[in-house]
Order: sequence, then structure tokens, then C-alpha cells
Amino acid sequence: MKALKYFVILTCVLFLGTFKAQDTLVTLEGKVLTGSIIDFSMDFTSYSLDTTVKEVSMIPSQQFVLIKQGDRVLKTYKNDTLITKDGFIIPCKIVAIDPDIVSFFQYNYRVYDLQSTMKGNIVMVKFSDGTKERFDQVINAPYSTSSFELGMQDARNYYQPAGGMIVGEVLLGLTHILMASAVAGTVIAYVPPTMLSSVNNPNNLLLSSDPAYKKGYLSVAQRKKRIACSVGFLSGFAAFWATVIATAGF
Repeated sequence: MKALKYFVILTCVLFLGTFKAQDTLVTLEGKVLTGSIIDFSMDFTSYSLDTTVKEVSMIPSQQFVLIKQGDRVLKTYKNDTLITKDGFIIPCKIVAIDPDIVSFFQYNYRVYDLQSTMKGNIVMVKFSDGTKERFDQVINAPYSTSSFELGMQDARNYYQPAGGMIVGEVLLGLTHILMASAVAGTVIAYVPPTMLSSVNNPNNLLLSSDPAYKKGYLSVAQRKKRIACSVGFLSGFAAFWATVIATAGF
């Protein structure tokens, strides 16, 4: 009888020893992934999902708003705040602001699924950087100042013109004596940039969900692109004439 008792106790101990709390990752879109985290750094996270196919994935850590390994939180977010018309204050991470709906994610020692609420239920959203956006006022202006300015601020901090484009402008500057090169350099500089997202920008989703944010972001991105193109073209221009002068023996 005692042998059976000890066997049951040993079995329970072995079972509990092999039990492991589930690892959880939440993407920028609010999608909750469960599986096993294999390795984590501030740059990349490798993990295997709880699926029949145990495939290992390695994703930039910036693509997640929350990374939880067992009971230990490896990465989390700064809270945004929703204030509802009923007076509720909801700390959360704003995932998307659509024309009629605000989607958000919450973590309070428990991982919640993505939630959403109608804009009509919200008085104001306060973002983690201190900017605010009110939904209880009808604004006839084409954009909300707070979102527009947030887009401008993020573009100043995160938008970088493509390196290949700058190299191309340098080459066009080197061949500027051909009229076509000068025209091409000007056209490239003034075409609005299309690659706006950055892995370092925590508000990438607003580029597709908030027209005001995108308008502000694009206004600064266009200016930064024109300046970068001009510097690249003039660098090639200067290099060309420096070579000519050196060759001529001046």
C-alpha cells in the first residue's frame, strides 16, 4: 500500500516538473500567438508555435507589443488610455483607429484577445507619448491636429530615404551634363515616397488606419526625401567638376 502511495506521489512530482507555463507573443496587430520562445533579444525573437508543425520562426522583436515567457514578461508596451462616455478609463495598447472602430489590446497579468469599441463610445484617446485625440467633437477640418502632428513627429524620428535612391542621385549628378540625368534627378526628388513604414516606428499601423497621421507623416517624409536627393545629386555634381578641374591641371 505504501509502495502505491509513493508511486502516485512520484508520478505527480514528475508531471508537475515537466509542466511549463505557456509562452505568449502579441503582434503589432493585436494577434495573440502561443507556443515556445526559444531565444529572445531586443533585436530578434525566435519561437515555435503550438501547432502540429513545429517550425521555428525568427521575427524582429519590434513586431511584438508583448512577449511573455511563462510568468516572465520579456517585453511590454507603454499604456495608451481610452476614456469612454460612461466614465471608464481603460489602460491599453491602441492597435488601430478605423473610421468607426477603435481596436485595442490589454494585458493585466493576463493576456486578453484583441478588443474593439465604437468611436461613438469614446470621449478621448491619450497616447503613450502624451498626444491626445478627442472623438466627442465633430471636426470639419480635413484632419485631426493631434494625429497629424504625431505623424510629423514620427516621420522626423523614423523615416529614412532609401539608400539606393541616394546612390542613384549621386550617379545622376555625375552625369548631369546630360539633360536627361538632370530631369530624372528632379523627378525622383519630387515623387512622393511610398515606402513609409519602419521597423523602429511603434505607430506603423496608423499609416494604414489613420489618414490624418499618414498625411502628417508624408508631409515630413517628402521634405526629407527632397533634401536627401538634392544632397546626393549635388555630391555627384561636385565630384564631376572636381575631377574635370583636376584633369585640366587647374
